[in-house]
Amino acid sequence: MQIRQRLFTFIILLFFCSGLCAQSYRAGRQSTLEFLNLSIDARASAMGDMGVATSADIYSQQYNPAKYISMPSKGGVAAAYSPWLQNLVKDMNVIGLTGFYKLTEDQAISGSFRYFSMGNMIFRDEQGQDMGRDKPYQFALDMAYSRRLAQYLSAFVTVRYAFSDLYSAASGYKVGQGVAVDFGAYYQRPIYVAGMDADLAFGASLANLGAKIDYGMTDEYFLPIEFRLGSSLNTYLSDEHRVLVGLEFIRPLAPEKESDRKKTSIGGMVASITDEGFSSFVYAAGAEYSLANLLFARLGYFYQKKADIGTQEESSYSRQYLSFGLGIGYEPLHLDFSYVVPTGTKGTSMANTIKVSVGLTF
Repeated sequence: MQIRQRLFTFIILLFFCSGLCAQSYRAGRQSTLEFLNLSIDARASAMGDMGVATSADIYSQQYNPAKYISMPSKGGVAAAYSPWLQNLVKDMNVIGLTGFYKLTEDQAISGSFRYFSMGNMIFRDEQGQDMGRDKPYQFALDMAYSRRLAQYLSAFVTVRYAFSDLYSAASGYKVGQGVAVDFGAYYQRPIYVAGMDADLAFGASLANLGAKIDYGMTDEYFLPIEFRLGSSLNTYLSDEHRVLVGLEFIRPLAPEKESDRKKTSIGGMVASITDEGFSSFVYAAGAEYSLANLLFARLGYFYQKKADIGTQEESSYSRQYLSFGLGIGYEPLHLDFSYVVPTGTKGTSMANTIKVSVGLTF
């Protein structure tokens, strides 16, 4: 029993670490597999992790696959890579593969594979005794179907399989796995702004709805359920110059309170809404400048300020950071890069994070 209790302590600590590493604004919630909401591609990352309502790209699979209906190309494939927490460790990284194919002008299928490696870890108990070494990892495989519902409106549904091996060598512990679904919509229509052509877009998604994850311990853990709502304006200044600006509201829906851990997935989501109201919204804003659809410059800001329970002091879970990036689009090749700089008083675990992604359309 003592060994089991010690191991449980370490798994909780590891959950916290993986959550902090994989999605900074979700730390402290009673959820696992946080990397599912991690922005994989460099374009979204450069614009403050904004992606549910931006213009369509190869990487739309993660935040809103309904955008694929608006893609001018028939299909595409892409890969992304990011060394994670590189200021602290050297062997933690995230890898992503994405692809889509338009069956018709009104239908598309897409899929992705994401792999999060936590590197080599040494596990110790409360007394500092070595409990062994392991290489924890998590991955997710998903498929999506998107369809046009009206001239300017499309929707999607995604089915996802997620796998988490945090410390399978331990007695009484097992790998966590589960199935989740996402669904959402994307609305884009042409408008005129000050005599210039533009595209106005709105997007919404609800991600990671599914049963709780069982690691063979006392409690089960929620999936990182998340709601996103956003809008963007893509203005064509001339034939060669284009500017996109956007804003998104993000609401994590896994509960924070320890007392909610025994609730069902739906019950936990309801508890998160009733307990926290609008106080837990996270904001992402971004902009993109395009020159001849060949060169791209991007800027974004991510903001979450959270007060500690019972005080007015800023919590260590608060996250504010500036992001920027560059891109090259020489059809059919697309290459993107992003970089994160912390701005909040508490900093961020994502400080100095870089992401690189490369895609090919056809």
